[in-house]
Amino acid sequence: MGGELGFALGVAMLGSLGAAVYRESVDVPDGTPATAVGAAEGSMEGAVTAAGDLPPDTAAELLSAAATAYANGLNAIGLACAVIAATTAAIALTTLRGNRGAVLPGEGSARSGKASAADEPRSPPASPRSGADAARTRSG
Repeated sequence: MGGELGFALGVAMLGSLGAAVYRESVDVPDGTPATAVGAAEGSMEGAVTAAGDLPPDTAAELLSAAATAYANGLNAIGLACAVIAATTAAIALTTLRGNRGAVLPGEGSARSGKASAADEPRSPPASPRSGADAARTRSG
């Protein structure tokens, strides 16, 4: 459950980052009707929908501006993911650095290649004999 929540929050946060960068960087060309400007500044989907109702030249300029802003949003998401990955790697490196010589159960000594006493297979404990078996053993 925790992994699913983390995944959902990560997608939501990165998506919000991409949308914010898109909205800030979209540069709607002059001469675009106000309704198309609002739609294009809202999302890439809005820009594509609004471009369908515009003259070809204006539509091409609007779509170009929206595509550039969308790419800027994706670049911001990629950069954020790279920073998160590098930070996670640095944390893992510093945390695990002290465990270099650690021996996991069942692996033996990592440096000598010899198995330690703790790594040897253990035989199951002897089961207690039933009353009849114990009597036979005592009597002979």
